Amino acid sequence: LSIDNNLAERTLRMVALENDLPIAANAWGKAKTVSQIVAVSILILGTHLGPWMPLGRVALWVALVLTVWSMLVYFWQNRSVIAGDAA
Repeated sequence: LSIDNNLAERTLRMVALENDLPIAANAWGKAKTVSQIVAVSILILGTHLGPWMPLGRVALWVALVLTVWSMLVYFWQNRSVIAGDAA
């Protein structure tokens, strides 16, 4: 899901740039990235720190929710590019 999200966002960004409309990342996208880094780090370290593994699973779910939410917000904020109204 995360890879599809990133691919979709990059595609939208490329379409916007073709129309001279740069799109900046929003705070939700930055929170998504941080949550993914934290989740993966805890999951990797959790194999050596036993009790951390459940926290890693929780962090992974938080990252998933933030991934979906940031994608929805990103596309909503840039719906004019999708609709072709921004040209």
